[in-house]
Amino acid sequence: MTTELTLRRLGMKFFYEAGKPTYSGQANHAATMRAEIDRREKLFREARAVAKPGAIVKIATAPVPRFGHCMTCGDEIEPHRSGMCYLCISAWRRVVL
Repeated sequence: MTTELTLRRLGMKFFYEAGKPTYSGQANHAATMRAEIDRREKLFREARAVAKPGAIVKIATAPVPRFGHCMTCGDEIEPHRSGMCYLCISAWRRVVL
């Protein structure tokens, strides 16, 4: 499993243009990232299908939301951040938009 932090360490850059997540980096790392987003999208769709209306959808047993960890998958992210990692945001946008 690939994490956002791992991809950042490999030189990937994540940013938003007109409210849409986008990235820059080497093609092989981008392909890895897209495959991971596809995997997470599938997990989100499965979790959403069985979730109660209004429930927070998680794709892993994430720890209590805190700085340095994604609130939906539990992956480590930069220590000054909280909320969702880039990979989960991208996958979730595919599910709900």
